Amino acid sequence: MEITVTTHDEEQTRRVGAQLVSCLPPGTTVALQGPLGVGKTRMVQGAAEQCGVEQQEVNSPTFVICQHYLGQRTIHHVDVYRVNDADEFMELGAEEWFDSDGITFVEWADRFPDLMPERSVNVTLVERDRDVREIQISSQCADLHDALKQLQNTLTAT
Repeated sequence: MEITVTTHDEEQTRRVGAQLVSCLPPGTTVALQGPLGVGKTRMVQGAAEQCGVEQQEVNSPTFVICQHYLGQRTIHHVDVYRVNDADEFMELGAEEWFDSDGITFVEWADRFPDLMPERSVNVTLVERDRDVREIQISSQCADLHDALKQLQNTLTAT
């Protein structure tokens, strides 16, 4: 199943992240893909804010690799841009994040697609214009199709 939504500013991109996390069951991984500056961290900010975490607490974890946000739901925010290989990625604790009840957001997940768990949602952000983003959300996991249908209904209603 695939959903495509277009946003016209950072706030709309954050709202998509908030709506996405509100539909996902515990233990889901969100594999974020897209070039630098396209809005991956903005989506995580929206998700974290939806879970009760202050937006300003959420920054790109490029240099620290992983941040953990504790709200009504735990969010693991991982940036693998600076990770050298699959072994290093796994040594960081990926299995713990993936096996937890938290929602794990992995920025630059396309660097290690084979390491993403089956229970993943793929989110690709594409810059269409200076402020316009096309966000493609999909999953091959049948267990997540109901969550994506719920998201699609939520996005259509707004």
